[in-house]
Amino acid sequence: MIIDNRTEDIVYTSLFAGVHGNYLKGSIVNAGLDPENLPESDKTKMDFGASSAKAKAWRDVWGRGRGRRRRRHVKSSRACAQSTRVR
Repeated sequence: MIIDNRTEDIVYTSLFAGVHGNYLKGSIVNAGLDPENLPESDKTKMDFGASSAKAKAWRDVWGRGRGRRRRRHVKSSRACAQSTRVR
């Protein structure tokens, strides 16, 4: 899903965290929700404690950061660590 996403696959919604954020459309679909018909969250009922929501941000619905560059492959953890190693 991460490699195959495009700009069109980013959904901006406040439903999952109570504040607006970018989420991957495919993960919203996988959580059993319709990304084209998501309700807005009610700011007056924000509760960062235990939630009864079935789909949870970061566990079921994946966030998407500000930068977006098409990924062609996934690096191994070792390759990522070696690319950031101080020489």
